Amino acid sequence: SDGSYRYRALAQEIPMPYNWPVEVNALEAEAFCRWKSAQEGETYRLSSEVEWAVMAQEGGISEEIFDDSRANINLAHYASPVPVDTFAHGELYDVAGNVWQWTQTQMDAYEGFVTHPWYADFSEPTFDGKHNLIKGGSWISTGNEILYPSRYAFRRHFIQHAGFRYVIGEGENETLKYERIEQMFAKWKKRYG
Repeated sequence: SDGSYRYRALAQEIPMPYNWPVEVNALEAEAFCRWKSAQEGETYRLSSEVEWAVMAQEGGISEEIFDDSRANINLAHYASPVPVDTFAHGELYDVAGNVWQWTQTQMDAYEGFVTHPWYADFSEPTFDGKHNLIKGGSWISTGNEILYPSRYAFRRHFIQHAGFRYVIGEGENETLKYERIEQMFAKWKKRYG
């Protein structure tokens, strides 16, 4: 009513915290990168899974389990994201925790992957080219979600306590990317459709 913006966190509304991560879906993150690219004449894009792993290692996040004293995870600090400059990981912040980070990588199995019988409906349904990987965990992540090598994926239009980082430089050709996604979906549909 007073014209100011407010942020709706899990448990309360607070004055808009402009130094908090923006939670978006992958489509919004990709749209922002295209907009920024057009504005500045550079190529901005989401990182790949491999680029995220390099960044995590540079930030000292290559250990098996993230330490919740060093990241906003496990509900150990807050029941929401926090300012992006709260948890340093080397020269970067929030490499782990606070919000998941969208990548441009579509979920697919590693070579030799075999589905465990208890999880037949967990991994393989995401190998359809329509799910992007999210990395790093969020403020509410716990258990195996906070392991460095964890791979989780959601449909690109879902919001899952996820934000993004962008990298500068050419990535996968957009036309080839969407051709590959459609090939993945056709393969998946043949198997499950």
